[in-house]
Amino acid sequence: IVNMINSKSLQLEHVKTKLPLRWLRFLDVMLETKGPWIHFSRVREIAETFGFVTTIQVTQMLKYFDKLGVIVYIDATEALRNVVVTDPEWLIHSLSLITPNSNDSTLGTDGIINAGLEKDLENLLNKSLMSRDLLEYLWNGERIQVEFLIEVMKQSLLLSEWRVGGKDNEKYLVADLLPENVECGPIEGHRFTISFKNGFLPDGVYERLLCLSLSQSNDPSAPILGKSSSKFKFENEEVLVEKTEGEMVFTVAARKISALFLYTVVSILNKINTEVMNARLSWNIMLENVENNTFVALEEARDLKLEPWFSDDDQGDERSSFSDFINNFL
Repeated sequence: IVNMINSKSLQLEHVKTKLPLRWLRFLDVMLETKGPWIHFSRVREIAETFGFVTTIQVTQMLKYFDKLGVIVYIDATEALRNVVVTDPEWLIHSLSLITPNSNDSTLGTDGIINAGLEKDLENLLNKSLMSRDLLEYLWNGERIQVEFLIEVMKQSLLLSEWRVGGKDNEKYLVADLLPENVECGPIEGHRFTISFKNGFLPDGVYERLLCLSLSQSNDPSAPILGKSSSKFKFENEEVLVEKTEGEMVFTVAARKISALFLYTVVSILNKINTEVMNARLSWNIMLENVENNTFVALEEARDLKLEPWFSDDDQGDERSSFSDFINNFL
């Protein structure tokens, strides 16, 4: 078995790649630098000592070594580009600190209470909301380090910004901490479903969708949030979201906001797909025909001008914007 593994390993593309000696020396100096991460400006300084003077050259090397798993380098956002992780285990440990069930977790210790963060801890355990103050305490690092770790968790859909009630107290919804079973109760209304290709709904998409939907709401009253179902108000009207393994079912209580909420959800999914999932998500949308309790595809509903999704009613400019959006989407 060992010989077979060695044989297969030697066939890997990166093993066969010949690297300039300067690349390896550059890597050695980075790994010898004190601390688990290095600021990108310092990486540039190291690279210049070996004759690499352009950002393109440095980024090429970092992406290659990241692919090998030697370092961690993510360039999706500015906060991520600023940091090069030379100790991947440190990154894993740091992310695990916010999960109470983790063996590495420090939640529940007396230090949090002594730091005056008892209320923050209660919000985390009872509402799945992590405050910025608690993150800074747990990670105990300088601002750039905290910004980097937050951005990693946001890009991984482990955290989502909680923008309900203003930005005075920065909070994040922690996907893994939502309660398993919550009593939302059914609501009567207009339904639509979003089914994901191959029945695959990545972890965190549902939670990010909730946060962004709530951020668009004019009603900051306390929502009911759970891993498989949630109820909240959108434009002062009740909405129920139910999640299964590969599908989400939405029920909108009020006819007058049905199209607007559908527009909002599809826009948010497109945003998540573009910014986080690298356009890997695909889905089908089915809209309920309330006259016979059946569901029809989005394109067919448009052609039929199915109410309340495509009817001419009192939604005015919002209706026009939605129709234009759906035509472009299809």
